Amino acid sequence: MMPFWTVIFTTLLIICSAPKALACKPGKCSSQSSTITDSEIKSMFDVWRSSASGIEGQITVAQNYFNDDIDVTYDRVSSVLSQDQMRALAWKNIQRKVGKSPSGTTLRAIRQKLLAKNPDRSFVFAGPRGVVEFARQSSISSLEKARALMHAYLTPKEYSMLKLRKTSNKTLDEVNGIRALVLDKNNGNDRYLIQGVVAYERVAKYLQEQLDVNSYELSMTFVRDAIVESLTANEVKGIALPGSFHGTLAEFSLLQMSLSERNGNGELMYKGVDGLYRYLSSAAADESAKVHSNIMRAKTALNKELFNELGWGSISFGGTLSELMALRSLFLQTNESGAYTYAHPEGAELFAITKAPGLFNVARENVHLQKLSTLLYSVVTQSEKEAMGWEAPFEGTLAERQEVAFYLMLKNSSGEFFFDGDYGYALYAHIFYYGDMTRAYKDMNSLSFEQRKNLGYDSNANRAGWKMYQKSLLSFLELKNISLPMFNVGVKKFNQTHDGEIPLLDDNPSSGAPLCLSTVPNSSK
Repeated sequence: MMPFWTVIFTTLLIICSAPKALACKPGKCSSQSSTITDSEIKSMFDVWRSSASGIEGQITVAQNYFNDDIDVTYDRVSSVLSQDQMRALAWKNIQRKVGKSPSGTTLRAIRQKLLAKNPDRSFVFAGPRGVVEFARQSSISSLEKARALMHAYLTPKEYSMLKLRKTSNKTLDEVNGIRALVLDKNNGNDRYLIQGVVAYERVAKYLQEQLDVNSYELSMTFVRDAIVESLTANEVKGIALPGSFHGTLAEFSLLQMSLSERNGNGELMYKGVDGLYRYLSSAAADESAKVHSNIMRAKTALNKELFNELGWGSISFGGTLSELMALRSLFLQTNESGAYTYAHPEGAELFAITKAPGLFNVARENVHLQKLSTLLYSVVTQSEKEAMGWEAPFEGTLAERQEVAFYLMLKNSSGEFFFDGDYGYALYAHIFYYGDMTRAYKDMNSLSFEQRKNLGYDSNANRAGWKMYQKSLLSFLELKNISLPMFNVGVKKFNQTHDGEIPLLDDNPSSGAPLCLSTVPNSSK
């Protein structure tokens, strides 16, 4: 082992003989650029790896040791260090990617510009127009070259944050040509000349001339991207551009024409659910797509007014046409009077008991009522949904709903409902939910409308009732002028009746005992 003073002397000798570290200012270390040796580069590897990695570190080393030359820095250091060491430094060979690099000082300024943010903290050069804006501000006519430069000057993480990608437009002239189709600035104000789907056809024909292809063979996603890249976000909103249509302009035009067709009465041929059935069976629909995908595809081909006139908007079922028809037939059964058999909360429970077990392949008590209602709403129209009346379903299984309903409808020795009105509302929240008024309120969805009325839900002005309350239990008691002694009498009565040990409520908001419903004695069921 070397003596202590020998170690100190050797360390100082290395420090003094090595090139000056990263404290040098640009232009002050130029003499070292021609004198730094291979051994000195090797000796600096650990320092550079810890404090000069990445593009910013490469710029700093170039400024301090290689006369601010990024390319010379990479070439010289990579000729001395191993590939593994260069990967550890995470430097970039910009010259190999895009040609001669700017100086380190200039590159740093460009990087700061590329990573600049708007007041809302979003990136200035982010998104579809990021490449276009960089090309315009840098006077670069080729958008491909602009994107390549941005890719070369940024780290992979930075490039990913900007959400850049290959542009549909090739040059700034194409961007300006598309803008001229959409915006009229002759009077000094932006005025939108084309709206919605018309933009697709006009821009597609323009791109046909630029790309020397048949406009009807162009991908509409490509056309839409070209428009989005050419306009600002507000301008895109101004022309009401629909969503991305996955298909060619020929398919787009055919679908638009088919869905806009009307009968002798002036109604759309594919209006309503029957029209949806016919559309999904027609050549205009995508046979490989599911119901909702076809509906959304149709939505992109029509303006908002026409699509709303079709009346399909509330149907969001993700299965096939045959599955949609089977489910609608199952849900929308009618009785002799023509009313829906499974309408309203009572009908929902009947469906959950008799039909849903086979539908979900679970035991009856395990049917999840919220999932059931979600499935119903995905296959019916808005008017059918309102007529069915399955609003605000219970957030649990059928067994849990029945248990909750049992406790909500408990009666005292006088035959009165134990949890009636505001007082019962607060008592129920305390006994079952730590005083959480919102959770207590949601349990009301386990009851039929008539049962809810018994507890004062949707009550008239002469009777206190359950209404959504999102503050603390104690604040509710104060609001309703319910005294703690009176409240605790109710807790005692519940304890005596159900052999429970629920603590009384005091002035401490954290007091009160929570009980899961399954833990409450239910031998009286």
